[in-house]
Amino acid sequence: MSTSIPDIIMRNKTSMINHLHNHDDSDTVLDDSGDEIDSSTCDSVSLTIEESHSNTSRSNTPLSNQGSRKSKSGKIGKSRKKKKLWSVTNKHGKPVTKSKYAYSCHAKEDHANPIFGCEFHQNLRDDQPTIFATVGSNRVTIYECTSNGSIRLLQCFADPDPEENFYTCAWSDDDNGKPLLAAAGARGIIRIFSTASASCVKHYLGHGHAINDLMFHPKDSNLLLSASKDHSLRLWNVKTDICVAIFGGVEGHRDEVLAADIDITGSRMVSCGMDHSLKVWKLKKPEIEKAIQMSYTFNPNSNIPFPTMKQNFPDFSTRDIHRNYVDCAKWFGEFIFSKSCEDQIVCWKAGKTFQNWDEVPYTCTETSVITRLEIKDCDIWFIRFALDFWKHTLALGNKSGKTFIYDLKVAEPSQIRASVLAHPKCVSAIRQTAFSRDGSILICVCDDSTIWRWDISKDSEEEIDK
Repeated sequence: MSTSIPDIIMRNKTSMINHLHNHDDSDTVLDDSGDEIDSSTCDSVSLTIEESHSNTSRSNTPLSNQGSRKSKSGKIGKSRKKKKLWSVTNKHGKPVTKSKYAYSCHAKEDHANPIFGCEFHQNLRDDQPTIFATVGSNRVTIYECTSNGSIRLLQCFADPDPEENFYTCAWSDDDNGKPLLAAAGARGIIRIFSTASASCVKHYLGHGHAINDLMFHPKDSNLLLSASKDHSLRLWNVKTDICVAIFGGVEGHRDEVLAADIDITGSRMVSCGMDHSLKVWKLKKPEIEKAIQMSYTFNPNSNIPFPTMKQNFPDFSTRDIHRNYVDCAKWFGEFIFSKSCEDQIVCWKAGKTFQNWDEVPYTCTETSVITRLEIKDCDIWFIRFALDFWKHTLALGNKSGKTFIYDLKVAEPSQIRASVLAHPKCVSAIRQTAFSRDGSILICVCDDSTIWRWDISKDSEEEIDK
């Protein structure tokens, strides 16, 4: 249920970014308008990028071994040129495919903690700015990707509890078309921010522990899905402030739920977690559709609480795909891409390859693996990949600061190849990536509080338009 709204602190813009680099990677300090700042009159801006030595573990786990990472050699990139495509070799020592993305700029937030999540607003019109949000520490920050290749700070919210640590965020719109941003993290509280009023307009309590992932329903912008450390998922109606359904229980997850995704049709969702399992839940069931409909008409002044739907049994469950924590899963048509801290992403589906999901019986335990994408240095958990809006490209960062780009527009799965984005100053674990709606901009966020912007190179722009 929603509770009273505490004050959310708006941070001063210039205090939020320690460093913003321009295209040629010089050490010029910029403010949010792009003008140079005199460091002698702006104490909040640091001219030195310092590596964060804070604990970057998402929770107590032997898999979070970031402290053992080796630093990058200072010899790399001495003679680099503006907008150069940085190239490296793969795990077998062979050159990787040349990337279609080029480095544009990077920024650093001042909280010296990991940035765990980032997300573009995908519903804005072409004539509106391209905006994205980041979450890390007790901050929720909104930026604009400007046309000149830079990043401009728009708004920043600080939770009144300094111990809060935001892990995830998701965009939607209210009934008037104004952007809404949901964010949640360690305290298990979902906060809903209005960018129009620059304030937190409501928040929800219900989960018994931290919230690891959020996603709005692709067909109903009022429905918000949350995945929690309390082993459950919840579906919320943010318009009427009602918890519509809870997914978990008897045959639900037996450990922390790390991620969830609803398919483009809104008919089913997939969840994954620390119990090594992936579970598919159908949302087009009569009882769930009835609960959603009731959440719009329920009288909040009634003495009877809303009858939240309990869904204890998933429609499909498997532990055969991964043998460790599964921290990211996303739909790819009838298939699912899922990632574990085993240096690989797996594309798979339930049952036979020719069966659609409606044809897979409840008792089915068979899975069909389509392909496996090998990743180097990605053996820590809570590193999440992104698919662009049109499902043409997949991007995943690793613990050494490199980003793997996979072109999914191929005739056969075996033809999927990786290109790698790397920069001499990006040496920290990349927690999440995000694409703009047209796929022309890629954002990566890291453990050292940095945000990296990569833009489609001019040679590849024609492919984006096709």
